[in-house]
Amino acid sequence: MDLKVLVVFLVVVVSAYARLHQTPSPDWFDGKLINRPLPPKTTDYHVRGRVYRSAPEAEHERMRRSPQHGSVVVSGSRTEGRGGAPAQQSVRGEYNHNLWRGKNGATVDANTFYQRNWGGGPRQDYGGGIRATIPFGRR
Repeated sequence: MDLKVLVVFLVVVVSAYARLHQTPSPDWFDGKLINRPLPPKTTDYHVRGRVYRSAPEAEHERMRRSPQHGSVVVSGSRTEGRGGAPAQQSVRGEYNHNLWRGKNGATVDANTFYQRNWGGGPRQDYGGGIRATIPFGRR
C-alpha cells in the first residue's frame, strides 16, 4: 500500500513539474543569455507604449557591474616552492619594477629577490617573477 502511495505522489510531482515548463516564457526572457538583465525600473511612456531607458536618471549613479567586468592576473615565478607556506621575504631586499602600463590599466610588473640566505655561503637562492594584470570590460 505504501508503495502505491509513493508512486502516485511521484506521478503528481512529475506532472506538476512538466506542466510548469509548458507555460510560455515572457517576451523579455531570452534563454540564450547566461546573465539575464533585470527588467528596467525607470520607464518613460511613449505614444506607442512603454519605452525603457537604459541610462539612470542621475549621472553619478553607478551602473551595476556584471560578472563580465573584471581583470585577469597572470603571474609566473622562478622562486622556490615552500609547500603551501607563504613566500619567504628577502633578506637584503626586494625590487619591484613596473615594466609597462597601458591606457586601459593593464600592467606588467617584474620583481626580483636576491641573497635570500643568511651566512657566508654562496648566493644560490635567487628568484624573481613577472606579473601581468589585464582588465577587461568597460572601465
